[in-house]
Amino acid sequence: MLRDSKYKQSKSSTKHYETLFNNRPCGPIAIRYTRAVEMECMSVLQGKSILKHMDKYAINSAAIRVIIQILLDIIMLFHSSKHGAINTIRNESHLISGEFSKLYKSVNSEKWKNVYPYTIQVTCHIRSLIHECNETMPNAPTYILEQQEVVMGECAKLAQLVESTAAKSDENPSRIPVVNQLTFLGQAFSRMVDLSLGHLTQKIIITLDEANEPPTLATAMRTIVTLGLEGEHMCYIIAREGGVRALLEICRTESLEFAHCQALRALATISCVAESLFEIEKEGGVETLIEILCDTTVGEKVRGEVAGVIAQITSPCLENYQQMSDLVDNMEDLLRSLLESVLIVGLASTTESYEIFLLSSAAIANITFMDSLGCEILAQYEAQGY
Repeated sequence: MLRDSKYKQSKSSTKHYETLFNNRPCGPIAIRYTRAVEMECMSVLQGKSILKHMDKYAINSAAIRVIIQILLDIIMLFHSSKHGAINTIRNESHLISGEFSKLYKSVNSEKWKNVYPYTIQVTCHIRSLIHECNETMPNAPTYILEQQEVVMGECAKLAQLVESTAAKSDENPSRIPVVNQLTFLGQAFSRMVDLSLGHLTQKIIITLDEANEPPTLATAMRTIVTLGLEGEHMCYIIAREGGVRALLEICRTESLEFAHCQALRALATISCVAESLFEIEKEGGVETLIEILCDTTVGEKVRGEVAGVIAQITSPCLENYQQMSDLVDNMEDLLRSLLESVLIVGLASTTESYEIFLLSSAAIANITFMDSLGCEILAQYEAQGY
């Protein structure tokens, strides 16, 4: 190898290095430093790649890791952007609602000097929000664009009406036409905001339907939980756009077992509105929950999340909770699943987790409020001793 190398040394240079080696310092200190340098050289040599084709595989695996990380970052950015866009629309719409309130009070008290500047403020803010919506939704569906045009038309009508009314301030103009126009604009604006939030939420739910990778699903479900915690209106939109169906489908899919716990937590979060209860019953969600509870192979943590969903959907604080016929029809199986799971005693009596114990107890207590049959079933199973 050295003979063919372009870096081969001449005889004179070789002799020169031999002379230096023979004349090197001696003694314990010199030997210690020589050994240190030799160890350092050995470390450097061991860090070198011996086979060039091995470098190719190392580079490929490193590239794959980089690509995977980039994809994960894109997924996180996608969901954070959708969540950020939803928050932007909600926050701006709340500000505009406050401006609407000021404008309405001025019109109602016939303070026409304040009405015109408030009108300009509201209409400009609405135009700004529409522009921001178009930036966050570059390919918005036709029905949203049409609703935006309706809102812009109502803004133009309001501005024209207020301008003409303010010119007649000396003639005691009627406030009724302005109030009516404010009502029309408010309704059109609310519908535009609702459609925009629904469209952005759909994108997240599509991810729940199509994704199979743990990071993607986990990010989407975290977004659902975060949005659900922001208020009942967002829970209503998530349920309306198919969020309940998508989460139940995840719970039914064995290959997505890693996501069952988080899906149930998300389902419990958004099940605080009547729309979610209707969707759970429509999609056969009660049977799915009972099936998970009865399955002894399912971990306690997952069954505890099921108990949390049942405690939520049977809460007396919710409207229409007593109209869930599936709960009444399956009450005995549901209580038996909570109290006993085949041969072992159920969650409420065996769990070592206080959180799961409380959720199970709350679910059992709520079920007894739904129908007196619940108390009879508990007495039948002698649940007083649990």
